[in-house]
Amino acid sequence: MAEYIDMQMNHGEMEIKLTELIKEYCDKTKKQLIIYSVNFQQMNNLPIELNMDDFYTIRDLLRNDNSKSLSFYIETPGGSGEVAEEIATFLRKNYNYVDFLVAGECKSAGTILTMCGDEICLNETGSLGPIDAQIKIGRHFGSAHDYMKWVEDKMDEADEKGSLNNFDALMVAQISPDELIGVENNLEYGKELVRDFLKKYKFKNWEIKETSGIEVTDEIREERANEIADKLANHSLWKSHGRSLKIDTLTEDIKLKIKNINEDEKISEIIERIHVLLRLIFSSGHSYKIIATKDTKLVKTAVEVQMPVSSQPSMNINISCNQCGSDFPLYVNFSRDSRIDKELQEQGRLPFPKNSKIICECGEKLDLSEVRKQIEIDFGKFIYD
Repeated sequence: MAEYIDMQMNHGEMEIKLTELIKEYCDKTKKQLIIYSVNFQQMNNLPIELNMDDFYTIRDLLRNDNSKSLSFYIETPGGSGEVAEEIATFLRKNYNYVDFLVAGECKSAGTILTMCGDEICLNETGSLGPIDAQIKIGRHFGSAHDYMKWVEDKMDEADEKGSLNNFDALMVAQISPDELIGVENNLEYGKELVRDFLKKYKFKNWEIKETSGIEVTDEIREERANEIADKLANHSLWKSHGRSLKIDTLTEDIKLKIKNINEDEKISEIIERIHVLLRLIFSSGHSYKIIATKDTKLVKTAVEVQMPVSSQPSMNINISCNQCGSDFPLYVNFSRDSRIDKELQEQGRLPFPKNSKIICECGEKLDLSEVRKQIEIDFGKFIYD
């Protein structure tokens, strides 16, 4: 960290350095490397969670890659289990070998995704997290595991005592069968993905138990996969959905084999430098998500826009490239009046891009989808393309 701070690099120089580190990793390991990282501090209405657009981006960045092996560097607070499944299916269809590198936080759906790897690699700062589904209960989100356990406890209590107290009876009366089924399905879905990924991928070459020397059968693989899935989904065990599960906890308490990145000094240094650079990039600007390979990267940025309070049919907005500083004088047309387009284009302004994306001459890709969304929300009008 101190070394990079002393270098006084600007945002663009840091991104160039990140690309150099990705290339260095690829050269040393002979594997493709993709970075998927988010800014955990940018939580305000920004889609930092694992979502379907991320799957499309990852697929686009890797679809023409001819490598047989892939390393996936991942930092995420979680997101959609369905997206984790989509990404896992794509990766395992296109690569013979996949490992996951975790030097920061990889929680919830991110943890589920790592289970499709041949290896899961952490260093001392890396952590996975519980996979218990978070569901909306009333005005709040809570653990599906705890919800189902409470319901089951009340069922047992009713069987034993013949009735419930008035408060519990009132609460139970508000639960519909459809709701119960939905909660149970949410809980089981994540566990099912973990079980299937482990059996199909991580355990595929597990042939001998290291401690006993016993030959590993399909039954043993299934039993261990079930045990790991149940423990990861057990909210009562971890108490918090955001709990950080480090190497010792994962290997000793959950019985999940983890490779320590620090065992290889050269690779460990590259990963640590990538981790530090990502934090510096996020802290030096408005970027909230980076998906990158040695050849291409997509940096999603939250652009601060000063919104005029008026009913005018158009507005101007200036966007700057994070890498080279190039300016893009854009305009937004809320009407279908072509005269507005003509007038603003004569002033040298560019129409807001139809796909909400700008590709700078330096190669930087700017994603303005959140800018479009915020403008339309604040004005209560659509941007006509």
